[in-house]
This record gives sequence, C-alpha cells and structure tokens, in this order.
Amino acid sequence: MKFDDIFQKTVKTQTERNLYSKDFKYDTKKISFSMHYKHKMISVEELKKFLVDDETIIKHCTNIKPCANFGNAWSCPPVAPSFERYNNGYKNCLVYAFWIDWDFKINSDNPYFKLVNANRTCSPYAWEYGMKLEKTLGGKILTDGRCPICPKCAKKENLPCKFPKRRRSSLEAVGIHATNLCEEVLEHKIDWYRKEGKRIIEPAYITVINGFLTDAEQPEEML
Repeated sequence: MKFDDIFQKTVKTQTERNLYSKDFKYDTKKISFSMHYKHKMISVEELKKFLVDDETIIKHCTNIKPCANFGNAWSCPPVAPSFERYNNGYKNCLVYAFWIDWDFKINSDNPYFKLVNANRTCSPYAWEYGMKLEKTLGGKILTDGRCPICPKCAKKENLPCKFPKRRRSSLEAVGIHATNLCEEVLEHKIDWYRKEGKRIIEPAYITVINGFLTDAEQPEEML
C-alpha cells in the first residue's frame, strides 16, 4: 500500500488548536492491523516545558535496554544538538503520534515478531508523514529515533555526516520528555520496555511520537 494512497493534504487555519484523531486499517497481502493517529499543535514555548537536562537524556538512552545508537549516530546523544540549536527559531510544533494495537492478522503467533513488524511499519510511516509535512508547510521534523536517511550512520566509523542539512534528530535526542509530552498533549500513554527482575517486558502496543517544528498554523487534517 502506497503512503500517498492515504495521505490527503488539507491545510486549514484555526483559531483554536484542537486535538485531532483518526483510526484506520493498514492492509497488505501479508499483514493487517489497526493504526491510530493523533495530533495537536502547540507553541514552541509550550513544548519547552517538556525539556529535561543532559543527565536525564543520557539515562534514558542507556538505562533498561541500552540503545545501540548512543554515541554511534550523529542524530543521537551525546552529540545531538540542543533543542534551541535544532529548532532555529520556529514558533509552533505539531505533536503527532501513530500507534498500533495487537489485532494483527499475520502468519505468526510470536509476539516479538508482531512487535518488530509494528515498529518497522510505524517508524517509516511517521518519517514519510513528516517529510510530507516539511514539503507541504515548511518546517523541520523531530523523529522517533535515529535519523533513517543512511542505513548505517557514518558516526560509527568516526566519519562526518554525509547529509548534515537533511539529518533529523528525535524528540528525546534534543531533550524533550516524549512520554510526558504524549500523555499531556495527546492524551495517549506510551508503553515502553520495562524490567521486572532479570526479565525485559515488551510493550503491549507500539507508539511512535514525533514533532513538526513550523511557523505554519494548524493543519486540520493530514490523513
């Protein structure tokens, strides 16, 4: 299924910045599940309320399940830019999230297989959606993970970034507390990996939350 088949551009100006949500089915020949979407436009000043210090950022990246991208990607800590440097003067931020429930129709009963497929669907979806927003409204996205432009980041071999102007960082990488942002702005709780004794418990559903920094006003609908 092509992304453009479900992306219909309608940009409207609103005086109120309301929470918008939409549910839809994602169907291919091999997989089927429900996908959910929410967005809300807030000001950058409101977004700054969710900033945390460098120590908290590093703890998030290295805690329960240490991230392989920490120190190995130009878009990620500890070399990711500060929020102020990344934002570069934009006034607004469209906070948006996609998430997938476990109503899969797939030839596997393995929950981890479902988890991997959900993540491999949600993250690219959110990235392509963000690229559409940039092209349509002008601005810069905050992703949900490592910049995906290069399959392997040059930082891992201590080489300069190949695409510094196109490179994008995540909300967490620039210091935004994504969990609190999602709960307070989108009224949606992210279920993360958690540790119980020596066991790592997988999340009950997959959520990706992104931001879109822009000077544009409220895009009423994007799906």
